[in-house]
Amino acid sequence: MPTLQDNIDYWTKEYPWEDEGREWSNPWGGPETQWFGSIFLRIMNYLPVESILEIAPGYGRWTNFLHHHCTRLQAVDVSEKCISYCKNKFSSSGKLSFYLNDGKSLPMIAPGSIDFVFSFDSFVHFNQEIVNCYLAEIAEKLKDEGIGFIHHSNMGRHYHHINNEGWRSIDVSCKSFEEACKQQGLSCIWQEQVTWGANTEALTDCFSLFTKTKKKIINHVIENFSFVHEAEWLRNTRIIH
Repeated sequence: MPTLQDNIDYWTKEYPWEDEGREWSNPWGGPETQWFGSIFLRIMNYLPVESILEIAPGYGRWTNFLHHHCTRLQAVDVSEKCISYCKNKFSSSGKLSFYLNDGKSLPMIAPGSIDFVFSFDSFVHFNQEIVNCYLAEIAEKLKDEGIGFIHHSNMGRHYHHINNEGWRSIDVSCKSFEEACKQQGLSCIWQEQVTWGANTEALTDCFSLFTKTKKKIINHVIENFSFVHEAEWLRNTRIIH
């Protein structure tokens, strides 16, 4: 299971970033198709907003789309290489800010200033301890009724026996994420457990949508064994070019 230092070393020193991370969207036919055909559909009811916080943007694969849905976007990453690249890539926009962080805290973000928190393809590598740290920070940074959407590991759902080529954290699950949210005064709205990559039988990943509210929320938990096929369908139909 990757440690915080493993993540810092790998994404800063080892990963080549030859295609800006776009290669991870190949199963969908590219980032545009994945965004409009898969990700945006799951969060569109909560956008646009005034302020977005993106955690671990990498080379800005999703920042490309997110910044069109807010008046200010702030992003944090543990990789100095990623932050430097994003600062240069989005230098012409005055509404984007990028910060190097320690991989578990957000001191550069003002309390109660964020409407929407987004992270995709990164929290899957964070163990439960790091997830807990981030959720505590997110609870402080979100405005009342603010929303978070995070893609994280579900390997903690008794999937320790399967191949873990995707470097998923084995102690995080849909349930452990929900419990960690509750501890910070956050409430999950829905959680979609999904298949990933070549795997079509194990729900190794999870999308969690949560909010900061004092209202009683009923969490809707979904098991989507067709997610891999959804990606295949989007790639083959080429509705989005």
